[in-house]
Amino acid sequence: MASMNTPLRTASISREIDIDQRTVALACSSEEPYRRWWGVEILDHSPSSVDLTRLGDNRHPLLLQHDMDEQIGVVRDVTIGADKVLRCKPKFSKSAKAEEIFQDIVDEIRSLVSIGYMIDELQEERTLEDGTTEVVRTLSFADFQTEMRAKHGDAFDFNRAADAASANSSDQPVFRVTRWTPYEVSIVSVPADATVGVGRAAGAVGGTASSTK
Repeated sequence: MASMNTPLRTASISREIDIDQRTVALACSSEEPYRRWWGVEILDHSPSSVDLTRLGDNRHPLLLQHDMDEQIGVVRDVTIGADKVLRCKPKFSKSAKAEEIFQDIVDEIRSLVSIGYMIDELQEERTLEDGTTEVVRTLSFADFQTEMRAKHGDAFDFNRAADAASANSSDQPVFRVTRWTPYEVSIVSVPADATVGVGRAAGAVGGTASSTK
């Protein structure tokens, strides 16, 4: 399983399934704001913000529940559309577990996806009275972690349960992730970002972010 300090995002599975080729079209992440317990996180999907070197090499894993020991396929055909949604078309393995999960997707039992990613840089933003957005400051992920731990203690992390507990907070700072690297896609049971999909998820630690949305 992914560390609770790993950023993850969740989305949903489309119904574009090729049974013969064992592929499924997935929307993996978007710019949908996600309210974490320490602030609102937005994954910027501009081409210059997302490093697809790893996920786009057609070798990185499709996992079950972000468990590195549960590879059920390989991620292929990664793109970011004009709608700023990251999509891929993973190929499922013929292992018993992958067969089970693939059939659940075909049968519409499973429909949610999550993405694991590493964060390199964030910008704190604020909305002005005229509705425009202003960049307050830019932080490396290391500086962001140092600041959050100084403010919230060593327990600072991307814990989704803590995110849910603070969902009604309205005065949180907004952080746009302006440089990040996705490295795995997972089929999950609980989503973070309900706007994408089969689904979307993410969280982060020391440069590794994985959170479930």
